Amino acid sequence: MPTPEEECKMKAKLLRAQISCRLLYALIFTFGCFAALTVYSSRPAVWPPPKLLREQSGTAGDRPLLLKTEYQLKDPIFAGALLQRQYLSTIGRTIHKTWASEREINAFNLFVPGKDDSSVEALDLPVTTLRTVPNFTSYNSSIIQTFEVLKYFYFHHADRYNWFLLTYNDTYIVTRELLNLVKRMNPDSLVYFGKVEYEHETERSDYFCSGHAGVLLSNRALRELVPYLDQCLYSIAQLLVEPANGGSGRYTERGDAGIGYCMKRALGVTCSASEESQMYFFHDMDGSAQRMGSIWEEVSNTVVGIFPVMSGESMQMIHLASKAKALVHLKQAAVAAETQLCQQKASVLILDNVCTRDPLPPPQHDVTPTFQPWQTITSNTVYSEDTELPAVRVSPALSSELNLLIANALYQINTQESPALEFKKLGSAMVRYNAATGREAILDIELWNSRNETLTRRVHFRRPPGDIISIRETDDYNATVHVIVPISNVEERFRLFLKSYLSSTRRRPHAKLILVVYGQEEFTHVGLLVAQYTRNRRDTSITILRGVGEFARGRAMDQGLNILANNHLAFLCDVDITIDDDFWNRCRMNAIQGKRVYYPVFFSLYNMDYAYHNKIKPNGFWVSREHGHWVWYSYGMVCIYKSDYLASGGFDTSIVGWGGEDTDFFERVRRRAKLEVIKAPDPSLIHRWHSKHCSASLNPQQYYDCLGSKAEALAGKKQLAEYIFQLEEQ
Repeated sequence: MPTPEEECKMKAKLLRAQISCRLLYALIFTFGCFAALTVYSSRPAVWPPPKLLREQSGTAGDRPLLLKTEYQLKDPIFAGALLQRQYLSTIGRTIHKTWASEREINAFNLFVPGKDDSSVEALDLPVTTLRTVPNFTSYNSSIIQTFEVLKYFYFHHADRYNWFLLTYNDTYIVTRELLNLVKRMNPDSLVYFGKVEYEHETERSDYFCSGHAGVLLSNRALRELVPYLDQCLYSIAQLLVEPANGGSGRYTERGDAGIGYCMKRALGVTCSASEESQMYFFHDMDGSAQRMGSIWEEVSNTVVGIFPVMSGESMQMIHLASKAKALVHLKQAAVAAETQLCQQKASVLILDNVCTRDPLPPPQHDVTPTFQPWQTITSNTVYSEDTELPAVRVSPALSSELNLLIANALYQINTQESPALEFKKLGSAMVRYNAATGREAILDIELWNSRNETLTRRVHFRRPPGDIISIRETDDYNATVHVIVPISNVEERFRLFLKSYLSSTRRRPHAKLILVVYGQEEFTHVGLLVAQYTRNRRDTSITILRGVGEFARGRAMDQGLNILANNHLAFLCDVDITIDDDFWNRCRMNAIQGKRVYYPVFFSLYNMDYAYHNKIKPNGFWVSREHGHWVWYSYGMVCIYKSDYLASGGFDTSIVGWGGEDTDFFERVRRRAKLEVIKAPDPSLIHRWHSKHCSASLNPQQYYDCLGSKAEALAGKKQLAEYIFQLEEQ
């Protein structure tokens, strides 16, 4: 047994050893902390690793946020679009049906703030609602929502997808180019990719990837970024607080800027600002019409994200353009592959019948051209065959499409003009869609030359399924239009026509009038009226012919055409038509000798005694469903060259009485002459109402058609109903 003195010495020795060990431990800890501070002080823009986050859903248990380095991924791309709840049923549904449904996107989700409810579930869309953080919503709800999307990406999909794309509601993604892009990049590297945008235009040192054109993150970037999000959020909240309240007051509240801030401070990574990387995004913050034409060119190249797309209609239009271009690429690839295989057919015997097959047969010119009506478009109005809505405003989607075509047309026109012409306005356009041949548009564009003179150029666009073709048509804007009008017992109506004709040709006198008059007394009165109204118009050419035999419209038109040369352009017209001066150019450009004739659809006014019964009649008349209707069933008005008239066989001069000669001639034009037909509403031709007598001597079909035309000219359905109701109440 040790003595008490020895025991005391042993305890003292043990205490000194423990103190020495603790001092040593303290020294090692201090040195370690000093070394750590030294390391991190050399990287002031990067934060130290935070504590591991936990799985936010309590049912899944605790789970480390950072995955193992070795992981097996299956699919390339997961995409998400962040939008406000009120846009779910409109733009959200459009996104889901357009680019998000493409096969290059392996998975897609829409994200909206708020709580789940039945209205969201009823939409049948892939929607995830985001939680809110009350402590921060007053400052940076957009940043919170964006960070919540990134956390959703990680907790649900980081073990499956290589790439994560975040967009907003006004972004269109060209998915095939997105897939081509990510195939050239490594998901194991820190990739933060997008369109560069600056926090402050005056201070270009701070920039981020704009979510409006799409933010792309690699799997590694997502895994390493998410642990810092809460710390970033706290730091950003301090920056957003006004200086008077202890903050700096200098930061944007945008979510995409928050990602850029966190990537830079936490990982030391900034958005790629190289010129090559920026060519993948079309970011037009101005949304100016002058630049809209670039979208078509950009979609056809390497663009991944397009912003802004201001409506669902515009997104669908761009989607169709993208799909068409993809189809062209597939066709080109198929042709190239077949060509390569055919060159090696000696070793691929099964392809011998493919490589030796006959080429496609040439087009059969004896086939009757297909006939499809057109819509006519002026600066802000669409005129169509719709009898209930004969005139409607140009929709935003159609306006955007016209802007694309105008930009394309200007490029094509100015490749042939020197010096270049400057755009003035769209004079008019015609569009139609045919399921077999695709969409067509004809644009008449007014331009200024270097001497400030106004010129008109025409471009014809054809967009068959899969491609767009533009054709510069022959410009013959100075061709004289020979207007042929039959006259019989219509003295007062002829007076109105003559005044309208002379007014419409005052500025553009390249027209000549040919009157075929029946009856001696009528012939004398017409001659006196012409002399009276043309006394001061030396530039006016009017020829008066005496009608031969009994009056028949087809016979009168044939007589007027007989005095023309074969290369003369004729407009077969009725005496009740009022002509606006915009009509003449449409007649000249839509009729092409040996190729095409123009059947303008005129607007027929109602009988104002019925249409405005017991109402104040309007001072003037214009295209509206209250004033009249488009007469699609009539084929009496036509612009045609004399040579094409002869090739068709002309009018059947044996047809007398009301109607029948125009439809017979229309079929001759198509089937005998094999001419293309443009039939479109022409707002420059207004048919004045007049009383009509349907003779019992007409054949049954003519009599039936005459009664139908007479009834339709009274008033619209609603106006006739009001007239009948008023009669019943009397």
